Amino acid sequence: MTLSPHLKTHLSKISKTNKSHGFLLVNKPEGISSFGIVRKVRAVTGVKKVGHAGTLDPFASGLLILALGKSYTTQIDTIHEHVKSYRALMVLGVQTDTLDSTGKVTQTQSVPPLSSPLSSACLESIANKFMGEISQMPPIFSAKKVNGRRSYQLARAGLPVTLSPKIVTISHLTLTVIHASERPIIELTVTCSTGTYIRALVRDIAQEFGTVGYTKSLVRTCIGPYSLEEALSIDQLTDPLIQEALIQDE
Repeated sequence: MTLSPHLKTHLSKISKTNKSHGFLLVNKPEGISSFGIVRKVRAVTGVKKVGHAGTLDPFASGLLILALGKSYTTQIDTIHEHVKSYRALMVLGVQTDTLDSTGKVTQTQSVPPLSSPLSSACLESIANKFMGEISQMPPIFSAKKVNGRRSYQLARAGLPVTLSPKIVTISHLTLTVIHASERPIIELTVTCSTGTYIRALVRDIAQEFGTVGYTKSLVRTCIGPYSLEEALSIDQLTDPLIQEALIQDE
């Protein structure tokens, strides 16, 4: 039987409509936005309804969970509420306007003499100050809305930004000196509640060291039970691999 061109087009549309839906774990690289990953998956799969749970800034990398199909995008809030784990590098003695490596330097300060290497007891003592429920002031370069506009839009326009502190929960935090110098580099491993800004946490930890600091790099390693080790790289975002990797858990 020979199918007419019209029927072939109709069947093709049905095929795309009936593509498997589910959750997809992606290892987002640095330099691309979270929505950039969404656009790529939409184009590759033909699924129009695609969203993500928990934005990663363009400078950050790591685990991004996508929801494909309406029955999964409606569950995004549930995924978003999971605790999240990160690995970050902080640089002491320098602060940027964005609190990360993409911003302009706004402050440089000397770093008080640190024991070399820093004792584990000293690092643990500082980390313990941030355990549990803490009050955190979001960065002005964030997606928080102020009078209907994103905070980062106001900040980039040079307009005043007034934000309110938020209570977040830190359930795990370790600090490890990676490089001891005039500008020490310290690694953080963090598990925290949704809504926690690691850039703000780094800023506040630097203050405990008696100086300023910024986040040099940031990797999200886990969201609830989902791990970065299970995620597809951006080079693996082909339709066959996506269909094979989809998690269907309605």
